[in-house]
Amino acid sequence: MFNKVLNIFHHDKFSMSAALLEKNDIENKNMKLGKLIASGTEGKVYQDANNKHFYIKKPYINDSYIESKMKKQVNCFNKYYGEGSAAFIENEGIFYIRMYKVPGIPISNIDDKIFPASAQERFQHMICDLGDRGIMHVDLNFKNILYDKKTNTFYPIDFSNGHETYHSGSKNIKNSINSVSEMMYGWALKYIIEHTY
Repeated sequence: MFNKVLNIFHHDKFSMSAALLEKNDIENKNMKLGKLIASGTEGKVYQDANNKHFYIKKPYINDSYIESKMKKQVNCFNKYYGEGSAAFIENEGIFYIRMYKVPGIPISNIDDKIFPASAQERFQHMICDLGDRGIMHVDLNFKNILYDKKTNTFYPIDFSNGHETYHSGSKNIKNSINSVSEMMYGWALKYIIEHTY
């Protein structure tokens, strides 16, 4: 597992060499929440106080629905960033996701014209990467797209995969998913264009 993660993170993604040279303790149940990074409708994301290369996601509620949803998020994270890059952990009845810290900032935090002209193509590359990995991200809002200015790369986070629902769904479900996905894609691309220098 370790080598798969190492290869993925050094291939066309970001370098995680500092984290991966240490023991890969992604499944370590010793949870120590650090600084609050973000909060959403389902939970909060914290810096891992035990390892600066990890984030920890903690939901507000711990039930079977949330457990299933979190496991699917971990599955998508591992599909996109490499096996072993995220783990679902249950500790004393509390659910967590520990995941590697993805570089960049949410595009929702970008107000200036910071994108080069090639950023539009780089964003489309991210969309293609998602499709190639069998992920149909159905919540690709501005907070779930990170941009790393240093490498001119976009990274998806907070995965929700509509792939299975889409392919097993009726024509109406497919049309609905297509419509929402195209709308979110269009909004993001327009935002990138408006913030291109």
